[in-house]
Amino acid sequence: MEKKVLTENHIKSYFQKKKKEKPMLKYASFNFLIYLAKVMDIDTAVNISKQVVDENIDSEVLDSIIESILPYN
Repeated sequence: MEKKVLTENHIKSYFQKKKKEKPMLKYASFNFLIYLAKVMDIDTAVNISKQVVDENIDSEVLDSIIESILPYN
C-alpha cells in the first residue's frame, strides 16, 4: 500500500469542501488532527481533539486558528 504524505494543499482543499459543514463534522477528521499535531504544538492539537470528542467545539475560534496557519478562503 502506497503511503501519501498529507500536505498543506490537502488541508486547504479539505476545508474548502467542508466550509459549510457542522463544526463536529468539519473537525472530526483523524488525518486533519494528525496534521494539526505536526504544524502546531501537540497540546493545542490534543485540546482540539478533546473538543471534537466532547462535541464542544468553538468553531469561530478554531476557524480563526486554522485560517491563521492555513489560509483557505
